[in-house]
Amino acid sequence: HTVASGSAMALDSSAIAVRSVASILSSSLGPLAANKMMVDPMGRVLVTNDGATILRQLHVQHPAAELLAALAREQERSAGDGTTSSVIVCARLVQELHRLTRQGWHRVPLVRALHQAQ
Repeated sequence: HTVASGSAMALDSSAIAVRSVASILSSSLGPLAANKMMVDPMGRVLVTNDGATILRQLHVQHPAAELLAALAREQERSAGDGTTSSVIVCARLVQELHRLTRQGWHRVPLVRALHQAQ
């Protein structure tokens, strides 16, 4: 029971971290994209709506949020664009998987389904 509770808490924590990152980026996507104003450790102000830049400036610490940042870095490296869209789509998948696990679905068939969808 304790392991399951700890596992559920870890899933909840990861889902919250992923949702938080996606929430920050979602308003910077599309034709009505809003810029984000950030201040770096040196006090310099940066204004951008580029997802990769925003994620670099966030310095995320949660492992699930760091995976999204890594996704954005790889998307930027390989395609040069689409970082925000990639993060938002991935976050949506995580939210749906979290919802299904909370409804009682076991993670193994969900992971298998994701592998088949590749």
